[in-house]
Amino acid sequence: MKFKCIILAVLAFLPAVQIWGQTFSIKFSAIDSENSHYQLDSVQVLNMSQGWATTLHYPDTILNLTVGTSGIRELSDVSSAVVVMSAYPNPTKGRTSICVYAMRETTASVKLYRIDGIVLAELKATLAAGGNRIEVNPGGSGIFFVQVATGDGEQGVAKFVSLGENGVSGIALPVPYASPTKGENSGPFTTSDIMRITGYATFQDAKIESEPVVGNIASDRTITFALPIYYSAPVVATSEVTDVTMTGAKCGGTVVSDGGKPVTTRGVCYSAEGTPTIEDNITTDGEGMGTFVTYLENLEPGTTYFLRAYVFNSLGFAYGEIVSFSTPISGNDPSEDGCLPGRFSIGDSQQVMFSKGNLQYSTIENHLTATPSVEPGTWRFAETQYMYIGDGNASAGENYNGFIDLFGWGTSGWNSGVSAYQPYSTSTINDDYLTMYDLNGTNADWGRYNAIQNGGNQPGMWRVLSSEEWQYLLNDSNERRSGRNAQATLVINGDDYHGVLLLPDSFELPAGCQYTAGYANGFSTNIYTQEQWEMMEQAGAVFLVAAGRRNGNALAHQNERCLYWSGTHGDGYSSSSLYVVSGAILSDGVDQVHMGLAVRLVRTPE
Repeated sequence: MKFKCIILAVLAFLPAVQIWGQTFSIKFSAIDSENSHYQLDSVQVLNMSQGWATTLHYPDTILNLTVGTSGIRELSDVSSAVVVMSAYPNPTKGRTSICVYAMRETTASVKLYRIDGIVLAELKATLAAGGNRIEVNPGGSGIFFVQVATGDGEQGVAKFVSLGENGVSGIALPVPYASPTKGENSGPFTTSDIMRITGYATFQDAKIESEPVVGNIASDRTITFALPIYYSAPVVATSEVTDVTMTGAKCGGTVVSDGGKPVTTRGVCYSAEGTPTIEDNITTDGEGMGTFVTYLENLEPGTTYFLRAYVFNSLGFAYGEIVSFSTPISGNDPSEDGCLPGRFSIGDSQQVMFSKGNLQYSTIENHLTATPSVEPGTWRFAETQYMYIGDGNASAGENYNGFIDLFGWGTSGWNSGVSAYQPYSTSTINDDYLTMYDLNGTNADWGRYNAIQNGGNQPGMWRVLSSEEWQYLLNDSNERRSGRNAQATLVINGDDYHGVLLLPDSFELPAGCQYTAGYANGFSTNIYTQEQWEMMEQAGAVFLVAAGRRNGNALAHQNERCLYWSGTHGDGYSSSSLYVVSGAILSDGVDQVHMGLAVRLVRTPE
């Protein structure tokens, strides 16, 4: 909430009625935008008439000024080698001459400034021993000061009035001239001196400066500064949800800013429906800034929850971004979330588990995404490893309600900024798709962005393999994978299904089944009946069916070629893929990004 600035009254200009040795005590305080007391760090005092300045630091915030002394040093302590004697003419309608006497040749800084302390012009100059004349042009009308200061800290100030028209301010170099009789300087403080006083404080680790108070000091008084301190609502970020079980989860948040008012309550709110607020389920997790962690309990198994962090101070409540998560249906059995039992090495120290079938999509119904949001469409895994849609892919499009399983590059449904990002995109123009962009770890990855209906039903559970991981998986030179890859044919209900057979790192061949590694005899290398295949699958085997590919709405190579996307881009308009034909396998193949290929997802074992 913003407040109007408080306008300070300028110190009144008073006649120079004073008593030599009289002392005035000036106290200082400050208020914020809510007119509440605020602690000052320091007060800077500038006597523009005499040219000296001092800073008071908390808790010393009382200034004592004595007529004839500065309140800081006695008049007898001042021994000046530079004396500013007069300004002539005064008043002036344009240029005026400042007469300066120097006891010896010296280098000096000459400043011309207005009554409000704004410096109009500045000049470094050499003063000759004796008399010097400096011409200044204030550039307009008003009260002005000229300060002459040497590098040794010796200085003097002249005040003059200009009645002239607006023009360009400036200072001319000093000109030596015959020294006149030295005049009397004003004391370091008189009641006619023009004082400029500014307050400083700290707010949210930043230095805050008040508007200066300018004028005479001729009595005891208290000066209250209106500090430009405006408060805002607190800011909190929601942390990632982790350690999800059937009935619990770990979550929390980080209070990024308290808006200037202390945070008295913080926590998370969550609900199984809509946007959670503090009217729903909440936790309370301390106070103040920083990160907090909390644990949710008594959740329902197999349920999707929406969650966000909240924070409260005297200005009200604020919320972080919404995240979603789903509790598993039962225990830690990954098969409940669409996982096959086998574990496969894709690196020297990393294993994955495969989904139970290829990824499929339909425009019907809705699903959750990683943003989080609810978007149209249903994602699912095929009911079996050998199932593929086939001719239905030729009908792919926004108005087609059937399922498809061949997808262009990066078509997860996340708007990546290109025109072809929907799962049903059929453009044959490569420029319409993502290029030179890795999918792994991004929302363009189908499994990361989308909740898969029979695969845990929450975003972020699955992903595609990278090209490097495909190559490791299928490389016979790896001890973990040697002899565990082959081609095969499944004979199911009289139909032949061709594809690639992958055996897990740990595998025991079921009785009554045979297995030959490699691709020498193409898809006839290994042939399994439905009963034999069910035993192989229970032992952990994975089958990548030859689903072919789609170019626009034209289909090709069904049951002839295995073409599966990786998450790694290639050069130009191509991206890396798994490419298999009968008798040969290429784990680092490439395809143009507009082509529709199959997608098989993996996840990290728990």
